[in-house]
Amino acid sequence: MEKQQLFTDITIKAKSKKSLKKYLESFKSNLPVKWLYSEEKEYKDSDTFKILNKVIRIQTPWYKSDYHNTTFNAGLILGLTDDSITLLKIEFTIPIADDLIMEHLGFVVNIFENEILKPNKDYPFFDHQFSLGGFTDENWHCVDIREARLLRIRSKSDNKIYSLAHGENTVIKDKTIFYTTPNNIALSMNIMKKSFKRSFAMYNKLISSKKDKKIDFKDSERFELFDLFEELQTSIIFGYVAVEAFTNAAIPEDFTFKKINEKGIEETWSKENIERWMQTSEKISKILPEILKSTDIKLELFWTNFKDLEKIRNKIIHQKTINKGTELNQSLYKDMLSPTIFQTIKSSIKVIDFFYNLNNAHPYFPLGMGIAKFQVSEVENISEHFKAVED
Repeated sequence: MEKQQLFTDITIKAKSKKSLKKYLESFKSNLPVKWLYSEEKEYKDSDTFKILNKVIRIQTPWYKSDYHNTTFNAGLILGLTDDSITLLKIEFTIPIADDLIMEHLGFVVNIFENEILKPNKDYPFFDHQFSLGGFTDENWHCVDIREARLLRIRSKSDNKIYSLAHGENTVIKDKTIFYTTPNNIALSMNIMKKSFKRSFAMYNKLISSKKDKKIDFKDSERFELFDLFEELQTSIIFGYVAVEAFTNAAIPEDFTFKKINEKGIEETWSKENIERWMQTSEKISKILPEILKSTDIKLELFWTNFKDLEKIRNKIIHQKTINKGTELNQSLYKDMLSPTIFQTIKSSIKVIDFFYNLNNAHPYFPLGMGIAKFQVSEVENISEHFKAVED
């Protein structure tokens, strides 16, 4: 293999109003000889928390590396979201040695760019963002993207980096249970995504696919409709929980925020006060931009959707009565039957993605949102450090 600049990941975004879906589909018609294309029906969708609208697999021809005396081919699995085409993973037909894997990954991305992307007539209308992941990406080392990131410490005394996972011991009756702790944000995102996919399929069956101008839910379909409401509420609540947890994780312990109250008096808010008393949308629009140095998130197209998510989440959590307290307000079900409900739910992922891209090395941020770089802290001596912690 000839040497090239090493990239292992790619994200494609539209520069104009060009369709990402059509661009993805055009890869099939532009395939060189011996390349193969298929829609990935059996993909487990466990590599990202983003909502995938379509997944394809492109299989390379066989290649031989005379330098390393290896013959290989690979499958590139690409996912389409509302905003991007993302390389989800590269799968090699035969095992590749660890010391060669980065070079092979880089080679596959390079030939994908040169043989599939660049010859495409629409190539100039899209932004192709290449980056280096592989072993430098926390996602590479995890078994499950719900895992918390490893704690990485360099010990100066022996010049080694130690990777540590946080674990817990729990005693329940006569059993001692040890487990590594997951990332709280990731668990909420995963629950949201599972319910999103189930509710999307239910909505299509019960509403979208029907040609009738009037739909009357009777008998067994009524039970399916109630199942739909349950899945939508689950997805709404846990999408919002994920955003709230992500927002709180991003705020440093010593952070303070100055705010002028209704009486014109300046107040100083600590992290604890911000977490407890400030509405999540206010934290997102006022606190995180200051911490992560972002542009104004309120100018993003998904911001209106997120405000809608906050409203319907509040309707679910803080259910109120109407007609002088004689019945519960049922308007939230009308909101959930709107076809815009899925864009509303997706906004939770888009909010997280907006800020995640500003600091993908944050130790508390979830995996499964793109490349997650390492943070390495330093101690004089690893053994002495943990001995001091225990003391």
